[in-house]
Amino acid sequence: PAAAEPFDREVVEAPPRRPRDPDDPRGPGGQGPGQPGDDARFGPVVPLGTAYSRGRKAYVFLDADGERQAFTARDLVQRANLLSLFGGVDGRDTLVTLWPEPTRGNRKGADDFDAETAGAWLMQACGRLGPAEAIDLRLGGVWPHAGGLLVHCGDTLVHGEDEHPPGLRDGARIYVACRKRPRPAAEAASPADVAKLAADLKLWTFAPEHAGIATEVLLGLIACGVYGIAIAWRPHVFLRGERNAGKSSLCRLIAYACGAGEPADDLSPAGLRRMFNARSGLIPLDERENDAAGVEGVVKIMRGASDGEGNVTIQADMDGGGTATFRVGGSFLMAATTLPALTAADASRITILQIRAGATDQRAKVEAAQQRAAAMYPALLKRLLDAWPRWRTNWLAAREAAGSLSATSRSMDQVGALVAGWYTLAYDRALTLDVAKREMHRFADLLTTREESAEDGAGRAVLQHLLGSRIQVAERTSDQMTVQAAIERAVRAQVDPEWEANQATTKRQLGANGLFVNARGQGGHGWPWPFPGEPRPGLLVATELPQLRALFHHSDWPRVAWREPLRDLPGVEISRRSMK
Repeated sequence: PAAAEPFDREVVEAPPRRPRDPDDPRGPGGQGPGQPGDDARFGPVVPLGTAYSRGRKAYVFLDADGERQAFTARDLVQRANLLSLFGGVDGRDTLVTLWPEPTRGNRKGADDFDAETAGAWLMQACGRLGPAEAIDLRLGGVWPHAGGLLVHCGDTLVHGEDEHPPGLRDGARIYVACRKRPRPAAEAASPADVAKLAADLKLWTFAPEHAGIATEVLLGLIACGVYGIAIAWRPHVFLRGERNAGKSSLCRLIAYACGAGEPADDLSPAGLRRMFNARSGLIPLDERENDAAGVEGVVKIMRGASDGEGNVTIQADMDGGGTATFRVGGSFLMAATTLPALTAADASRITILQIRAGATDQRAKVEAAQQRAAAMYPALLKRLLDAWPRWRTNWLAAREAAGSLSATSRSMDQVGALVAGWYTLAYDRALTLDVAKREMHRFADLLTTREESAEDGAGRAVLQHLLGSRIQVAERTSDQMTVQAAIERAVRAQVDPEWEANQATTKRQLGANGLFVNARGQGGHGWPWPFPGEPRPGLLVATELPQLRALFHHSDWPRVAWREPLRDLPGVEISRRSMK
C-alpha cells in the first residue's frame, strides 16, 4: 500500500571514525572502505559485485594483479584467500592496516589482520554494487574517456598528461590490468614517417581495380584500428587472394602498425570472444585453412562490432550458474582465400581488396617492413591521439562526400571512415568537404549505391554461399576444397593445356556435385547445347542432384529454396531440356 508504515528495525550505531590520511588505502578522500560515494576500492583490490556459481552467491573482485577472482562467503574469510586477493606478502601490510586483529592475550593485533572483519567489509562492498555482470571491464587499447581518449597500456592508463594504475573506475566501467602494450611515444610520427609506411604497403601487388587506392584504404584501416572502439563507426577490410599472394604477411604488418600483435587464426565464435573480449583496437585474423564456414561465423561477429558497444554476447556461466558477458568491438582485418557469403547489409560493412602474387620474392623486404611498422606504432599512436580533435571533422566530411555519390548510409559510414582515417594519418590539416568530394571519386568503386543495394537480393547471397561451400576433391579421399577453388582449377585446366591439372579430373570433381564449367564457350562432345543460342562460357548448375542440395542443407535456403533466388540473378538462363 502506498501509505504503508515502515517496518520497525533495530538501529545499530556505527563506531566513530578517526580522521584518515588522503593516501590511506581504505578509500579516496580519507573515507572508510566501502562507504557510499567512494570508489569502493581497498588498496589494490577493486570489488566488482556479486554473482552466482552453482547456486551459491559469490563475491567478485579485481585482485592486486588486476585479475578477476570470485569467492563464496565461506572462502572469503579464509586467510589464504585474502592474501591471494591482496597480492601475497606485499598485500599483507594493506590487510593489517585496513583490518588489524584485536589484541588477544599476549598476541599483538597490530602484527596481523582480522580475516572475518575483512571478509565482512568486502562482502558489503560487493553487495552494494549489485550483479558483477553489469560491470563493463576494459582491457588494452584506446578508449573514450572523460571527453578525450585513454590509452590502456596493460599496466598503466595514460589519459592526456595523467597516468593511473589499472583498476580505475568510470561509472560501471573498470579498466583491468592485462598484457603490456607500448606506451605512446614522446614525439608523434610526422607525415614523412607515414609516407614511409605507405611506401612499405606498396610492396604488395593488388588487382588493377584496387591498385590506385589500396595504400590509402590500408592507411585508413590502420588509423581506425588504433582508435578501436573510440570511433563511432569501425570499418572492416577483407584481404582476398590465392596462396602465396602475401595475404598473411600484409595482415601481419598492419597488425604490427596498430600494436595488435600476431593475427589470430582461430575463427570460431568462441575463440574470437575469448581472444578479443573487452579489448579496443584492430582485430586481425588470418584464415589459413580455407574454411568458408569459419569465415561466415566471423562475419556475424563483424556485423555487431561495427558500432555502439560492439558485438555483445551473454552466455550461461560454465560454473553452473549466472551468466558471462562478452563484448567484441573494433575494426576487423581478415586475410583469406574464400570470400564469404555476404548479404547486402554485410557487404556495406566490409571493404574487399584483391591481392595478386608478385613477380619476385620480396621476403627480406617484407620482413624489414614489418619490423619498421612495429617500431613505428608508438609514434603513430601519439600522432593519432594528437589528431583526435579533427578525426570527427574528417569523418563527417568524407561521409557527406560519399553521400553525394548516392551511397547507402552504411557505405557512407564504411568508406567515409577509411578515407577519414587515411587523411587523419597522412595530413596535419582537416579534410574539407570540397577536398573530400574530389578524393571520394577515387573510391567510388568501393561504395554501394542505393540503386545497387535495392538490386542486391538473395540471389547474390545464394551464389556466394555456393562458391564458399566445400566439396570432396576426389573419390576415396577426405580432402576438400571450396567450389570457388574447384571452378578456378576447372577453368585453368580448360584454357591452359600446359597446366598439370587433368581436365577430366576437374570435370569429375564438379560434376559429382551437379556443376559444370564451360570456360571456352564451346559445345561438348556427344551432348547438345541445352540453352538458346550458340554455346558460350558459363557455369551450369543442376537443380535436381541431391549432392547440390546438401551444400545448402544448413543455409537459409534448404532443400530447393535456393533455386528461385539463383534464377533471379542477371544473365541466368534456364535450360530447355535436361542434360547429364
